[in-house]
Amino acid sequence: SEVLKEVPSAKLKIVGGGPERGNLEALVRKLGLQAHVTFTGITPTYEAVTRYYNESEVFVLPSTVEGEAIVLKEAMAARLPLIAMNIPGSGVLSLMRDGENGFLLEPGRPELIAEKLVQLLQNEKLRKEMGTAGRKFVEKYDWNVIAERTLQVYQKAIEDR
Repeated sequence: SEVLKEVPSAKLKIVGGGPERGNLEALVRKLGLQAHVTFTGITPTYEAVTRYYNESEVFVLPSTVEGEAIVLKEAMAARLPLIAMNIPGSGVLSLMRDGENGFLLEPGRPELIAEKLVQLLQNEKLRKEMGTAGRKFVEKYDWNVIAERTLQVYQKAIEDR
């Protein structure tokens, strides 16, 4: 609701399922946000997930219990700027560069998420810069790159025999 004060056209898509869905749906109704929030449910195909990334401007991961979240890599591959929580020891920290490919925020402060969402939604140049930085960062996880590195390790091992 705070984002809509600054960006009235904003839409939120919550992809996936989980035990909090009922609580989130009730909150959306309580705040009168039904026209702005969509719940996709569990996404059965990777093509559908890819479509959701391509339809998006920003990716937000508000979770405080993630390891190295594959969804962040997927979002970076789709050139999306990221918003995630700064949790010491989290795998998220190995993927995020605060201010470069997104924003790392203090958990439990939803007003910070709203502030950064508004900033990104109102600044296309920043969105593109962060999205490009994320894409460049995540390219090292491409299967072809990983396969080539693995092949190089085997070739070096053979040469060193």
